[in-house]
Amino acid sequence: MEKEGLLSNTMRARITSIEYDGIKKEDIEKLYIQEYGELPPNFDIIKSKDLNIGKDSGFNATAIHFYDEEINEVYFINRGTEADIGKLRDGLFNKLKDYRMEPEKLKEIVFNGNEDIYTDIYTVLIGEDQFSSEDNVVFTNKVIDRANKKHSDLELTYFLDGHSLGGSEAQNIMVFTKDLFTNVNVYNDAPMNIYNTIMVNDHLKKKVQKEYGIAVEDINDLKKWILMTFVQFSIKNTAIIAIKSLITETKMTF
Repeated sequence: MEKEGLLSNTMRARITSIEYDGIKKEDIEKLYIQEYGELPPNFDIIKSKDLNIGKDSGFNATAIHFYDEEINEVYFINRGTEADIGKLRDGLFNKLKDYRMEPEKLKEIVFNGNEDIYTDIYTVLIGEDQFSSEDNVVFTNKVIDRANKKHSDLELTYFLDGHSLGGSEAQNIMVFTKDLFTNVNVYNDAPMNIYNTIMVNDHLKKKVQKEYGIAVEDINDLKKWILMTFVQFSIKNTAIIAIKSLITETKMTF
């Protein structure tokens, strides 16, 4: 049976919504009083930017740790895409000229200040960039370490919410951490990318190697393997359909 946490799903959705504005202590207290009619237990707010995580990747998240003699719960909120289209558009022609001179600096030249859009394209759609997902792992581990230092007698319980791009990252970290989270909610989430999910997860890499004999060193190895698997599957199924068709025609002849 799924354990019910301190915060209702409605409360978690409201916190996820206001996270874009930067969650403050008074925000949580206000929402908690509105929802439950009383002040919340003791809590700490941990932000990825305060830990210097996500500056280059654009990853942005907050964790809230509630604790007292009866509660020991951590709620992660992964933020979605934030974009400055005006900044992306300004001087685009010159940016593209600079990019042609230094194509390896696409992110720094074209997407500076719009790292989330870069992640939407190169992580969610293509799966070639793992920086945001790697920062997600770092943030999650640091929050866990901080929460454990409270030395509560109660076992820690973890919950996770994510919106849009944050929903994709929430699913990735859920796979990465296996059974860590008691419950995960995503809202209007971007999909997971199979390449990104595997490339950021050493356990999945080893599983692919063990079960399929493919050593995944970089994303191109993975793409080749998936393409070949799809081609072989298609050829096999085409052959089966052809054989079945031949058998059917033979029976009709007789």
